[in-house]
Amino acid sequence: MSDIFEGDVLLVDTVDGGEISIINGLVIADKKFSTAVYLSLFGGNEADQGRVDNNKTWWGNRFENISENEKIVSRFQAIIKSLPLTSKKLLLAEQAAKEDLIWMISEGIADEIITDIKIVDRFRCELEIIIRKDGELIEKSSYKVNWEEINNGVSK
Repeated sequence: MSDIFEGDVLLVDTVDGGEISIINGLVIADKKFSTAVYLSLFGGNEADQGRVDNNKTWWGNRFENISENEKIVSRFQAIIKSLPLTSKKLLLAEQAAKEDLIWMISEGIADEIITDIKIVDRFRCELEIIIRKDGELIEKSSYKVNWEEINNGVSK
């Protein structure tokens, strides 16, 4: 068995969610951290309220042998799916993104996570993630996000 990291399935951010990257009929592997970052931010159950302990958590969080660091919560996704886009909520979303990624520091993968979010237009924002280890850039990702305000069960 090889000790070489084969990587996760490469997910590419699209306007309607992540898509598996396929080239010439082959699923492409992500040998860095872009898929892990994407899943941390957007991989939870969309109905999850962004808390670890709730009845709508992502199904993978229910395994008995999974540690708290391995649980996907996607606080960022919960905020952009449930709160109106305002400057104050933007700051909450930015902090939630950092919280979703803090496991990378706990696991020794990174020692610095920088998040920056800005409003692009009325219903969209852009989140930039920069992750460093020992001063070296190990991941830089940018996501244009359609921010949804839920009002009486109808997305505006």
